Amino acid sequence: MEISSYLKKAAEDIKKTAGAIAEKVENTHTKYKTASELDELYKTLGRIRYEELISSTDATEESTKLSEEITRLKAKLEELGDAEKGERSCSWCGEKVPADAAFCPYCGYKF
Repeated sequence: MEISSYLKKAAEDIKKTAGAIAEKVENTHTKYKTASELDELYKTLGRIRYEELISSTDATEESTKLSEEITRLKAKLEELGDAEKGERSCSWCGEKVPADAAFCPYCGYKF
């Protein structure tokens, strides 16, 4: 093998590895950012819900919207964790399946 061929192969391998590392770093950053947003929403919802309880009022539209956003961010965090494991959830039955699956092995849903 010529040196130039060897160097080209090494450069390609380095490029692939760097891309994989960059993707993992981006995923980790997104997870931490999402977790931080989730913590802030929990704090805000706690404050609002406390005020609602003290004033003996039912849940307001604001607390309902915060609860929905918390649910959305929790699902996003779960997806990010699944992606790290090479999994995803079937949108039909909810089972965990390999990320590269074309069909769900549990219910047959086509991705």
